[in-house]
Amino acid sequence: MPSNTGNFYSDIHLRTLKQIKSKKTTGDVIAMAVNLFKNEKKFTKIIEIGAGYGQILYLLSKKGFNDLSGLDINKEAVSFIKKNFKFINMNYGSALKINNKKKYDIVLCNGVLHHTNSLEKGIIQLNKILKEDGKIFLGLYLFKFSFFEYFVKTLRIFALIFPYKFTKSLLNIFPVKYSDAILDHMYVPIINLNTKNEIYEIFKKNKLTIKKTYSFNPLIKKNNFLKSLLYNDSFFKIYVLKKIK
Repeated sequence: MPSNTGNFYSDIHLRTLKQIKSKKTTGDVIAMAVNLFKNEKKFTKIIEIGAGYGQILYLLSKKGFNDLSGLDINKEAVSFIKKNFKFINMNYGSALKINNKKKYDIVLCNGVLHHTNSLEKGIIQLNKILKEDGKIFLGLYLFKFSFFEYFVKTLRIFALIFPYKFTKSLLNIFPVKYSDAILDHMYVPIINLNTKNEIYEIFKKNKLTIKKTYSFNPLIKKNNFLKSLLYNDSFFKIYVLKKIK
């Protein structure tokens, strides 16, 4: 498996960006994140922590947002954005150590902190750069202790046997969003899951309150029993958080 999470995503994120720019698809999780901004003012000061190749920030720019910043641990991604998306104020850095004294109206961190060694350290950093009346949009996996968790663990055993490029070639028969989802769960260096209660305790400890949540559960629509069996709480959930005053 690749040793660096940021660099691992170069291949997947570039393919996703190509799909977005050609208007073929945005991907479900990206579409969820972009939709969160539909009622936000266009001059809102936004930063995305773990911006990748700028997929979400690019879409936000198309919707009229113009105060956009990003941070990513992948130097190739940072260079790409600085060259191709000059409207994004992009910097290199880790979600677990944000060296930024500016404060933002919205701090977006979508599908990033479960690929680090500490969810709490990441939340402390997001909170640090949030304005007092600002919002955090935080997207996390919520499938700990579920069938899907054990399925992913099995995939990751196969990843120790079969090289990334070999598996990618086998999956070329599937649409990109499905093949990349499998590659993501198989080969990303870190998947660090937390339960809903563990996450709530971290929010409480850091004086953050949940205003809204949005869930995404592939293959499951309204059957709560199947959702619970397959994913436990949710496959993926976005929390809208605010500081407790």
